[in-house]
Amino acid sequence: KKAREEEKTAKASWSTRPSSNMLCNFLQLWASLMLTTFVVSKFSFSAGQDDFLGCGGFVKVSTALAKVLKQKPDYLDVKIKLITKDGIVKSETESAPNGYYYLPIYDKGAFELQIEGPEGWSFSPKSIQVQVGENAAGNTDGGTGDESTAASKNVVFGCEDDVDFFFTGFAVKGHVAGPSVQGVSQVGPAGVEVTLSPGEGADAAQGAPVTVTSEEGGLFSFQNVFPGKYLVKGSHPDWTVQTEDIGVEVSWGNANLDQPLLISGYDVRGAVVSGAADPVSGVNFFLYSTDGHHAQPPAGCPPLPARLPTRDDTPLCHAASDERGNFVLKNIPCGHFELVPFYENEHTTFNVVPFVEDVVVGHGSFVVQDQFRVSGFSLGGRVVDQRGRGVAGATVLVDGTPRAWADASGAYHLQGLEPGKYDLSAQADDMEFSHHPNLDIKPNIKTLPDITLTKLSVSGTVHTAPDLSVSNFVQVLPRKIQVVEEASGEVVAQATTDQSGRYSLLLAPGTYKVSAQVKAIEQAAGLLLAPLEHAVAVPPSEAVTGLDFSPVVTTVSGKVKCLEEGCGPSVIVSLAPVGRTHPPRQTLRVASDGAFTFHQVPPGRYAVHVSHEKDTF
Repeated sequence: KKAREEEKTAKASWSTRPSSNMLCNFLQLWASLMLTTFVVSKFSFSAGQDDFLGCGGFVKVSTALAKVLKQKPDYLDVKIKLITKDGIVKSETESAPNGYYYLPIYDKGAFELQIEGPEGWSFSPKSIQVQVGENAAGNTDGGTGDESTAASKNVVFGCEDDVDFFFTGFAVKGHVAGPSVQGVSQVGPAGVEVTLSPGEGADAAQGAPVTVTSEEGGLFSFQNVFPGKYLVKGSHPDWTVQTEDIGVEVSWGNANLDQPLLISGYDVRGAVVSGAADPVSGVNFFLYSTDGHHAQPPAGCPPLPARLPTRDDTPLCHAASDERGNFVLKNIPCGHFELVPFYENEHTTFNVVPFVEDVVVGHGSFVVQDQFRVSGFSLGGRVVDQRGRGVAGATVLVDGTPRAWADASGAYHLQGLEPGKYDLSAQADDMEFSHHPNLDIKPNIKTLPDITLTKLSVSGTVHTAPDLSVSNFVQVLPRKIQVVEEASGEVVAQATTDQSGRYSLLLAPGTYKVSAQVKAIEQAAGLLLAPLEHAVAVPPSEAVTGLDFSPVVTTVSGKVKCLEEGCGPSVIVSLAPVGRTHPPRQTLRVASDGAFTFHQVPPGRYAVHVSHEKDTF
């Protein structure tokens, strides 16, 4: 009954604005009513075996929207369409000003009943599924029981009741624009998050903030928006949105933002690894403008470091790689650039490839597809003594091969290194240094560990006398040298001279006693080396030389006094060892005054005997 009443109202309304579809529909309907007896069941009209089927209902304002809407909607521009599965429009009708509609269906099959309003209007539901087909019904003839007729009729599934569509709100539209750069379109990017929030004094019915994402070209829109005041704000995790909140008011109809959301710059990102694909941190990446459109650094760029690549132009911005090897430059405007990797400090320089990368920033992020690689690098270190002072002239060895030399301050640099494990050491005459075996060298270490001077040379010579007279079994050379640490009294080093008597030992800085060893049997044979020992203080960075030992030989001299007159050459003095056979007896004649001297006499006990060749004394 309600449907028929609304239908009558609709007929009266349509008379003011007829359409060809509506007139056709009603002509068919009234012709059927005049020619046949009809039975009405909702919107299905039957005349004999022919059915007039359709769907009807109302377009209404949603309950929530009705609370804030200040005027009654006009639904004349709202259309209801019947669409096949293939997207073909079979028929359509306009709704009455009060929202009523009716759409006849003439064909069997599956359809979609779809609502279409002015651009930006939102409806719920947007469409429903409709199925038109036959439904068998059994009739009996007056209850006689001897005849039954099976008839079938067409019915519409999905339109058994009114199909109402609810108007839920308007649209707010806008767009995102990129930075204004000569030669680059300002058409904005997709992917910017835009949030619509109720403005000051907003009605609770306006709802909570809603976020959408801009589409290709920077376009965005909010649907189902109630009348009221709102704020629009853009955001992006990597791009810089320059525009502050934009106010917009929705009254009756859609609203368009009077200005775009402006993106001032985008991100340029990439990564750097070593030859073993390990991430390298601390590498600076400098961005240089090549199109002449950018002279000032973008907002947010950090100050330039003291060390820069050797170029005539000044970098626009820079960023350093993090512990994962990743780097990102933010707020970069559209344009053409060159990206230059650079790492250099007091001790280290990296060779990074490629040496330069072309960058073209459009309306979106720029990602360097291929990773930068540290193809080789230099690292520095120092050779120092135990006081931390540099040791000049030391040769630095890498895996036993000379690779660098320490300067006056002890500093050195190793060039062309690859990541890996190395043995690091140093060498110099009369010195010994600490050794760093299996040292893991990577580009991201700042400096190599110090190579420390640990020991210095202590050297000397054991001399021999050509006319030294000792037993044949006593050999002065080679001779064993022994070092005793003064503080502990322990023997800390020993060495043996070569055949020429030279020796050298490596000792850590400290105080020692150095002696040439003489066995008791050798000493008894007349061998004594002097001095007995050298007390020596080994300094932190200088070798000690001249710790010599020599056989002890003496001079035995005297005088024979003769009675009454001079002795003359006939007086003979002999010197013979006591208790041993070496050295052999020595004999000489005294001088005219009776004096005599025996030279090169080894240590020991001797007897002196005086005689006269004529035995007259």
